[in-house]
Amino acid sequence: MTPAMQRLERQLVAAVTQDKPRVPEAGRLLWSWFVDLHQARRYSMAGPDPISYAEIEAYARMNRLPLEPRHVAVLRKMEDAWMARARRQQSDGQQPGAAPRTSSQPLSPAMFDAVFA
Repeated sequence: MTPAMQRLERQLVAAVTQDKPRVPEAGRLLWSWFVDLHQARRYSMAGPDPISYAEIEAYARMNRLPLEPRHVAVLRKMEDAWMARARRQQSDGQQPGAAPRTSSQPLSPAMFDAVFA
C-alpha cells in the first residue's frame, strides 16, 4: 500500500470513530461505500454483526464497482474501528437506542399503568 493510501486509511478510520466525522475529499467514495454497507448491517441479540467479505463482494457486484484489494482492506479497517467503538459503547451501556439494563426507579403501580395501559 502506498504512503498516500496508508494516510487515507488512517484518516478514514479516525472519521469512523468520531461523533462528527470529517471525511477527507480523497476518501469520499470509500466513505459512501462504507455507509451503504453499514446501513444494511444486521443486528443480533449480541449487538451489531460485522460486515462480511461476502457482503462487500455482493455490494460491489450489484453496484458494478471496481473494488480492488486495497479498497477492501480500507473498508475492513474502517469496519474494525467501528466495531471496536460499538463494543466499547455497548460495554459502557451507551449503545444508541438501547434500553437501560436496570432502572434506578422502583416500579410503582402508577408507572406500570403508564407503560402497559
